[in-house]
Formats: sequence, structure tokens, C-alpha cells
Amino acid sequence: MPLIDGISLISAYLSKLGFENDIYYVVPATGLRYLVVVSKFPDNNRIAVDVADIDNVAFNSRLLALIHGALSTKHSTKHMTYDEVKEIISQFISQKLFAGHTFIEAQDIIHEYYEKHDTSLAKEVEAIRDAYNRIFQPFRIEYDLKTKQFVFNHDLPQKPF
Repeated sequence: MPLIDGISLISAYLSKLGFENDIYYVVPATGLRYLVVVSKFPDNNRIAVDVADIDNVAFNSRLLALIHGALSTKHSTKHMTYDEVKEIISQFISQKLFAGHTFIEAQDIIHEYYEKHDTSLAKEVEAIRDAYNRIFQPFRIEYDLKTKQFVFNHDLPQKPF
């Protein structure tokens, strides 16, 4: 299950809103519509590509509200300070969006389950996956590198973008 880190999501959405910040590589990209996460799963030799509507993700993850809360109404430029971006990141990554877990905690659990084969985490991983699907509402395509064929995951909504 691909899971984008919170900082990349914030940078992408701030770019979509037309902001810029040199430190976090935020550049205006107001036409941005989709967020793409690509993951390779070495144990089953597959690549997964998730595509999600960035506006839906920002709304469902409360990112839009955090951005508006962090920026004062007096913000007259599209250049954000380091402290403004840092505050948004701090608030965002501390949210427990994934079944009571933050981005970092969810990534750690997924790593333990898939990479270290800790099967005791199966229910947690399923709950994190459900939360991820609710927030990101991704369209997913999986490609099997051995058979060179696409594999569709019926656990995720398969909707055209």
C-alpha cells in the first residue's frame, strides 16, 4: 500500500494554490489536479500506481483548513516564510488520520508488516488502508513485473480520472 509522506503532500498542495517557498521546494503549479504515488513491492515483484484528486485529498485530510488557519488574512504575497510552512507541516503530520496513527506512525507500521513480516500488525494495516482509501480515494493500477501484466486490486475504488 503506497502512502505518501505528509511533507510531499503539503508541498504539492501549496504549489497548487500558487504559493512558493525556496526551502521546501514549493513552486507555483496552479494547474495541478492529481497526486501520484508510485511504489515497488519487492516481495511480490509488483509496482503500484495510485492517482488521487489533490483537492479531495486536501479536503479529506484537513490540509486546506490547516493552511487557511496558518496563514493570516494579511498575507499579501504568494511567498511563504519558512516558519509558515513549518507550522503547517507540524500541525499536519501530528494529525492522527490513519486509524489513530500519524503519517509517520502509519508508515512505520506498514514497514514492519510488509518488510519485516510482522503479521501481528495485520488488523492495524487493514485499518490504515481503509483510512488511506477514505482520505485519498485513489484510482490504483498494479503491474506485475514477472508476468508483464496489469493486476487490478478490487479492494480499492476503480474510477477513471
